[in-house]
Amino acid sequence: MATPWARLLLALACVVTFPCASSAAPLYSIDITGTTGARDLPAAEKAWRLYELARRENRRLTWDECLAVRAMRRARLLVEAGVFEHRDPWTGQNEAWRLVESCRRCTYAGENLTKGYQSPEETHKALMASPEHRQNILSPRFQFLGVGCHDYICVELFAGE
Repeated sequence: MATPWARLLLALACVVTFPCASSAAPLYSIDITGTTGARDLPAAEKAWRLYELARRENRRLTWDECLAVRAMRRARLLVEAGVFEHRDPWTGQNEAWRLVESCRRCTYAGENLTKGYQSPEETHKALMASPEHRQNILSPRFQFLGVGCHDYICVELFAGE
């Protein structure tokens, strides 16, 4: 039987970092399941707390309300569609590109997806334990971050000039 920590690590999903002008990027995925207690935490509070934890790691990150709104909408759509991946299952496109570019002109963009009912602290700890997710959070390329959560999915959208 897996420990709660192992289940949490398995519950994190894809992370992608890409130049805004590029059209392809490798996708990394870590599938996760499990619930450990953040189900009742309001989505906006969880999103803000995830931002604060990321900002502790990378002081360059500034909250971007437009990215946060796009991230929340993306999380809601993923839940409603019953999918958990960067690429849209119908078009094959990575929606993160369009979402970040709809908010600001940038040179770099990135996306972290998480799945499960973990607390913001548990979620952040698992993100930092994943090399690809950690890279997005710590990257000097990114200055802006918006986080949105809906039900059991949270989306972090990063942008950098």
